[in-house]
Amino acid sequence: MKKKILSLIIATMLVASMLTACGNKNTDTTDSASKETTVVGSDGDGESAPEHVTGDAPASGDASESTNTPTTFEEKVVAASEHAIETFGSDGIPELDMEFTTEALNSYIEGEPSNRQAIANCFLNATMNDTTFVYNPKNYSSTLEMIEDAQANYKFGDNIFRSQDNRDEQIANAIDALVESLGTHVVVMVIDAYDSHPVMFYCDNGIGYGIHTANDEHIEFDTGSYASEGYDPSNNPHCYNVYTDGTVETQF
Repeated sequence: MKKKILSLIIATMLVASMLTACGNKNTDTTDSASKETTVVGSDGDGESAPEHVTGDAPASGDASESTNTPTTFEEKVVAASEHAIETFGSDGIPELDMEFTTEALNSYIEGEPSNRQAIANCFLNATMNDTTFVYNPKNYSSTLEMIEDAQANYKFGDNIFRSQDNRDEQIANAIDALVESLGTHVVVMVIDAYDSHPVMFYCDNGIGYGIHTANDEHIEFDTGSYASEGYDPSNNPHCYNVYTDGTVETQF
């Protein structure tokens, strides 16, 4: 009888031991899985989590590479201001009451439509496209030289005037004849001006002139959409024909 009782006690102890061993094994597995999740999914242990690369992530090393290319709008305006000062000098364009500080350019861009806004936008667009859209006649010996330089720099088409016809010399002579007859002179030439015409010649009288039509007989110039402050476009002509012999005819 005693032997049976002893055998029963020993059997009970063995079962209890086996159950305890199984419980420890499950606990170890759970802890191991928990640690693995922590390493992969968080940096709670003070170490950096593994890098997860997706299709949108920059290539390795890109983040450490730095360039001087402006990225924010503010940086682009600063670069446009620097470009403007290089082209015209720190005095800006006094004839148009236009300054080239960052604050001034930003005020033109965000202000009411004007020829100053058109010029400022072209400086900004030139910065964004790494090209030249604004030209200073004082940097050239003639209007023709300025136009030819603009043609050589233009990378968005075959012709700055959006025409397949090569009329650079005729156009240069015509603009010279026009401004002489009006008693004014060109202070800035703008390409892709977002004004009335693709190329605008802004003069010291506060008006911009652009080419409407051109043929072998004459070139028609129209005034731009905007003018300087103080100029009354309602009491001034808007359209001129300039003939190849230099004759300027007011249309209306």
